[in-house]
Amino acid sequence: MRVRFKTNLVPGLVKIFGNKISEIEFKGETLNDFISELLLRYGSKLRKALFNDKNEFDPMITVVVNDKIIRRENFNFSLRDGDLVIFMLFIGGG
Repeated sequence: MRVRFKTNLVPGLVKIFGNKISEIEFKGETLNDFISELLLRYGSKLRKALFNDKNEFDPMITVVVNDKIIRRENFNFSLRDGDLVIFMLFIGGG
């Protein structure tokens, strides 16, 4: 499966991928599989950018697939060929 991805405002990820849309081919089916493949390819720098000190996915990072926010408990979400995955920094305010 081929999936497109990009990052918005996540400093560690911008250093790895830049602000462009990238594309990756992998054999998995879910968002978890996709993240695992990225970790295999990009190693500890990516792990440090995506996970906190407790080895949990950083709650400040929002994952969006085709304009739909995917919560961490739903990372078993099925991806399809051509999907766009965006890693965004959660910014709140008022």
